[in-house]
Amino acid sequence: MMKDLMNVISIEWMKLIHKKRLWITLILGVVFVIGLSALGYLDGQYDGIKVTKQQIKYQEQNLARIQAGKEKPQNKKELVQELKQQLKEMQQLQSGNWRPISEKQLQNYKDREKENQLDAYGKTEMVKLQYHLEHNVRLLPDWTTTGYQQTKDLMTYTSAIFLPMLVVVLIADILSGETTSGTIKLLLVRPISRTTILFGKWIVSLLATIFLSLSFLFALWGANLAFYGTKGAFQPIVVGLRYTFKEKLVNGINQLQTIPHMDHAAVLPVYQF
Repeated sequence: MMKDLMNVISIEWMKLIHKKRLWITLILGVVFVIGLSALGYLDGQYDGIKVTKQQIKYQEQNLARIQAGKEKPQNKKELVQELKQQLKEMQQLQSGNWRPISEKQLQNYKDREKENQLDAYGKTEMVKLQYHLEHNVRLLPDWTTTGYQQTKDLMTYTSAIFLPMLVVVLIADILSGETTSGTIKLLLVRPISRTTILFGKWIVSLLATIFLSLSFLFALWGANLAFYGTKGAFQPIVVGLRYTFKEKLVNGINQLQTIPHMDHAAVLPVYQF
């Protein structure tokens, strides 16, 4: 039985790798993920490097207008201080002096937590800031895109839409070819049950799925590292979070509140995710 199954697997795998359809599927998939990475990179160039300079320039213009008296908001003094602080933090992040900003943000989150005003996003950000400080991992600006983060994001989309479509087409071709030349020769030489043949085809389809998935993953990873470089490998990501939802009365209106549970959560560098 086992020998027959191994023969079926061997024959079906040999048939598969000699089919042009497999390699066409693989090439199309690789071209697709590289193109997707290139589009993300071009979009990230606009939203990343240029936006940083644009934000600083915009804030400086606001400061100049307010100080020149062209605009007279009621809270002029507070607005000026806020804009100056934002400019200072942007410049600190760009220069690499990230620790004071991280410590300040972490303290703000802790203060809000004591007052029960910290939402689910704030709690996860607080955990990540603690990781940054404890492991001396540089805090990157929010608008910075890394190759590892982009790989994770794009893999989520491709694994949910594009990859299953390719796998279904490939598996359908494998299973529909039950009586093709290689299999029928095996049946003539050595009688094998239909169940064994189908089981062998199923195993080959699993192997093909793993092969395609890994190929797309490495192509996506390699393309994004080529575009973005290797920075950001140790940026933290929170995994294993469990959420519950609870209604809360806010200003007389019932709102659904998201409550994260950190009991089984872990913080990992993004390259391990």
